[in-house]
Amino acid sequence: MTSKSRVGFTLIELLVVIAIIAILVALLLPAVQQAREAARRSQCKNNFKQAAIALHNYHEVHQVFPPGTIWSSPTSACGNGTRLGFSWSAFILPMMDQATLYANLDFNRDVHKQKTSSNPAIFNSQGNVGESVSTFICPSDPYGRTRFSFSNDTAYTGTDGTTKDDLAPTNLSGIADSAQRLCSTAANATEFQTNASLAGGILHAYSKTSFAKITDGSSCTLLIGENVNVNQDLQAIAWAALNIADVRSGINGVATGPGSTYYSRSYPFASKHAGGCHFALADGSVRFLSQNLSQTALNWLADKADGNVVGEF
Repeated sequence: MTSKSRVGFTLIELLVVIAIIAILVALLLPAVQQAREAARRSQCKNNFKQAAIALHNYHEVHQVFPPGTIWSSPTSACGNGTRLGFSWSAFILPMMDQATLYANLDFNRDVHKQKTSSNPAIFNSQGNVGESVSTFICPSDPYGRTRFSFSNDTAYTGTDGTTKDDLAPTNLSGIADSAQRLCSTAANATEFQTNASLAGGILHAYSKTSFAKITDGSSCTLLIGENVNVNQDLQAIAWAALNIADVRSGINGVATGPGSTYYSRSYPFASKHAGGCHFALADGSVRFLSQNLSQTALNWLADKADGNVVGEF
């Protein structure tokens, strides 16, 4: 009499197989996540490189870097008067294959009062300041592609008067200074252009910085740095407006969100990458700076002509 061979698993064997699979998944999942973050970090670094090249191309055409941010009333202390607020990132759009988007911007109107309709009282951010620009977005930022409410203005086409549809965010901000310059300084545009003690960075308010003014060396001076959007509303940073910051809060410091002043922002340079964030230097190179970099070294790197040159960093 022949015996039949057993087919299938016993309960114990099945549990052992499930346990082995669970262990393998637990081991592989962190590796997969790390690989994905490495890819996102690489893309973020490439974005900085593209923006730095565009800034260099702008300098080649105009013999200066674009202004960090501008206002319609350049002689009015602390930005009083009708606001425009366009930033350096708007001016380099033609150098980033974004000529169509650049042409849709109306630099004679307030940055958050752009329009595409015939009614001047109705605003529309579609096709202009509300458009996401992939080069300005870090793929690790969860709010990187969300249009947010910057101006609190509700007069937008297609809304019911309460829905705010405003500017598109960015993760790349210009280096304005090593210290916050509040409106209490009562500095006007001319003073910001000529007084190095008010704005030591390359992309400060009303800046007209040429390579000749970067006396500390282009390889030792920060040009743009990485920021992170705290949420979808007023604690986000727009590429079109006021896209400058100081380094006084270090790297990955307390994320307070944008400040309420015109000439500087109170958020720190930060990222969703572990351990630090990206910066592009004036020579076009891109570095990932550690959050453990001393505040003194960071201040020196932010100032283009203070005579303090950082060695290894």
